[in-house]
Amino acid sequence: MVNMGGESFFLSTDAWALRKWVLTAGYLEHFRSQSPSDRQFYCVDTFDSPKVSNRAEGRVVGRVPRTFGSGSSAVGVKLIRIATGKPLSDRSSDAAELPTGAVATLDGKLEEIFPRILSIVGNKPAMFFIDPSSRPTLSFNALKPFLRRKQEHTEIIIKFDAGVIWKRAMELCLQRCGHTNSCTSVLRQLARILGLEKLKHVVSAGPAAALVENYMLQLSSFGFTTVAHCIRDAVGIQSNSYLIYCTRRPGNVLVINDLVRSTEDRLLAEFLDRQGVAHSNDALAADVFLRRQELKHLMEDLKKGSEAANLLDNEWRILCERFGEFHQNDFAIDVSEESERKSESLSLS
Repeated sequence: MVNMGGESFFLSTDAWALRKWVLTAGYLEHFRSQSPSDRQFYCVDTFDSPKVSNRAEGRVVGRVPRTFGSGSSAVGVKLIRIATGKPLSDRSSDAAELPTGAVATLDGKLEEIFPRILSIVGNKPAMFFIDPSSRPTLSFNALKPFLRRKQEHTEIIIKFDAGVIWKRAMELCLQRCGHTNSCTSVLRQLARILGLEKLKHVVSAGPAAALVENYMLQLSSFGFTTVAHCIRDAVGIQSNSYLIYCTRRPGNVLVINDLVRSTEDRLLAEFLDRQGVAHSNDALAADVFLRRQELKHLMEDLKKGSEAANLLDNEWRILCERFGEFHQNDFAIDVSEESERKSESLSLS
């Protein structure tokens, strides 16, 4: 495994730089094709933004073009980043005065900056990149103004590191009272991040899935369709870090799903390249083959368990429950193989 300063390659700043770039560019293409009446789009990147390596230099969100498309269908893009650096000037704090393609850098604590971000973005279509596991951890209450936006084109990508959130809660606990299974400091800290009034107990083993599930339920209560993809820690090994996607337009799940899957495939190719793996194309092909075999068995199991459900219903269920794990092309391959088997059976009868 490529280790980058103590972290997995797939969890690194470089990897997240690619994810953010591909998701932003890909979604903007989709947004433009929908021909909305508003031709202005904001991208708000609140992740910590340390310097990235030369490999990631050309694919950070800040490299997204100022406009997508041309002529009457062009979409103007404005970027706002949260990072230590030169604060946004007073003159450019007004949305109308922030030129298309401008990169505004805001300095300060994230929770304190959020109101200013919303005053700049207003009710324009926007994509927000948020990391509640950053230091200091971000409370769910701080997100509520974003979640309450009435704009239909409100897309939110969340980097949710359940392991880090759990660790921070434990650190607070050790500072205040020493840890027990009924520790109220841990419970209060987790509840604050997850947006819950209170938690009744702490599960010490494997908390990641439970934390993500609770967090997604809170996000969904604001009218969002919410799905999550577990980021791999290494080939064949899952991590406690998730990419959570929230949208008010359920159809966008299909678009972002394919973008996530394509990005993870690109990252695997880069990982193998950095490792100097011979015949990496064969390894990539094997990875695709194995996931399509798994998908084939999933589809067969769903057909057995719910005869009334049609093919599209089963596909939607898998894409939501296993978001980002399969590309829509994987379903097409499975369907074509099934059609060939049916044709063969008919010819023999």
